[in-house]
Amino acid sequence: ARDEEEARQRGAVLALSQIMGDRQLHLILPSPYVSLWHELADLRKQREEAVARAAAQARAALKAEKTKWKEARMKERMAPQVVAMTEAKQQQLLALLREIRIHRKRALAAVYDSADDDEDEDDEDDEDD
Repeated sequence: ARDEEEARQRGAVLALSQIMGDRQLHLILPSPYVSLWHELADLRKQREEAVARAAAQARAALKAEKTKWKEARMKERMAPQVVAMTEAKQQQLLALLREIRIHRKRALAAVYDSADDDEDEDDEDDEDD
């Protein structure tokens, strides 16, 4: 500022910008202070954009951290677990697993047998024609 009065005026424009910077007050300001008003508005926009970028980066970092945490939890849950079991319980478990395998084999065999029967019926229909 060239003199004390101009410094006061510029300070007043700065204070007005901080209080009512979102308004179009440059339309009523004296012409020497319009460019200062626009500079202050540009600085405010830059600060707001910087804050928005920082917030977006923080959200992205938080999301990445949350994803990393979830993956670690899932990996922890999916890791093999040590199970202590009596010999009798081990035998019961093995018997149950054998039964499951037997039932699965029978179910698959039934599916394949019914598929073969369907093919046989199709062949008989073709012979009838």
